[in-house]
Amino acid sequence: MVGAACDETPRFSLSTVELDRAGPSYMVDTLRLLAAEPAYRDCHFYLIVGVDQYRAFDLWRDPEKILELATLVVMDRGGEGMSVHESRVGDTHPDRVVRVGVPRVDVSSTIVRRRVAAGKDVGD
Repeated sequence: MVGAACDETPRFSLSTVELDRAGPSYMVDTLRLLAAEPAYRDCHFYLIVGVDQYRAFDLWRDPEKILELATLVVMDRGGEGMSVHESRVGDTHPDRVVRVGVPRVDVSSTIVRRRVAAGKDVGD
């Protein structure tokens, strides 16, 4: 699905670096690999996460380095309410955390995957 979206949007490109790597995959390692690639040297990376993941972001592997390598875009779904400072990293890097309010969409990713696997329409 990501590949199809990237095919339709020339500004996006698909990377399989996490799929190609053996063992555990940590975001900080992925960002380091991408930043070292000549094709991406002039790129600025944005990491999009939900407010739930942001609240636990300081528990991720090397969150400080992640914020050096990328801007964190926090999706505040349905007005759950969040301050940039709800995570300790927001206190140390407020310029690297962007909050985006989005409407809540009540859909289960599990149900979507099941419908796709069964060849059913997911637009309902």
